[in-house]
Amino acid sequence: MNFEGIVSNADTLRTRGTYRVVISDTTRDLLFGINGAIQRAHEGGLTSIMYKLPINFQMVDNTVSNTEVQISVYYNIMKMLKNNNYEVYLKFKKNYTELHISWAVRADDKELREMSQLLMAHTRK
Repeated sequence: MNFEGIVSNADTLRTRGTYRVVISDTTRDLLFGINGAIQRAHEGGLTSIMYKLPINFQMVDNTVSNTEVQISVYYNIMKMLKNNNYEVYLKFKKNYTELHISWAVRADDKELREMSQLLMAHTRK
């Protein structure tokens, strides 16, 4: 007798469960806010921001702690920002977490070498 397909696969339930939805939705909402803050700061001539992250998150169920959700959300945010070449660090406070983000605007090493060479070539003693 073949009973395949009668019982749901637990891995399928895990990938489509409330846990992933909460993590995804929370991360997305925070990233929208962070990106808006970055854009406003950049338009104002700044090259860094401090963004307050929450420390309490929507509970998924009784088996998932707030700490686990917090770690997952913070990880996703940090990973996204690092992948987009921001310098980031966290500072944990009592009622929130500070997310420090910077995007220093400077010439890369190759450009600096080329500029230096041009200046040296046209400098008189």
